[in-house]
Amino acid sequence: MERARTQPLNGVVYAIAISGTDVYVGGAFTDAGGDENADYIARWDGSQWHALGTTPMDNTVLVISPTTGGIYAGGLFNNAGGIPEADKIAFWNGAAWQALGGG
Repeated sequence: MERARTQPLNGVVYAIAISGTDVYVGGAFTDAGGDENADYIARWDGSQWHALGTTPMDNTVLVISPTTGGIYAGGLFNNAGGIPEADKIAFWNGAAWQALGGG
């Protein structure tokens, strides 16, 4: 069986979390598998990388915590998915980023 070939991440990974069959990584990268929106956080489905939404984070992700219904991400960012209130912590519900309180 041949392994799938894909472009790698172009920077450092600080966080890895597994949710179901998906692997989430966060760090100081701005490209995952050639997806220009996979900045600082990305999902690996076993064969390719995916961005979480169409608007990327604006800075490094340091921690990822999966939970029922999504994942939490924390780090140095001041904007997650175009939401400026998502300072340092945000929740991905599988479709969009959400701010938590005032960040």
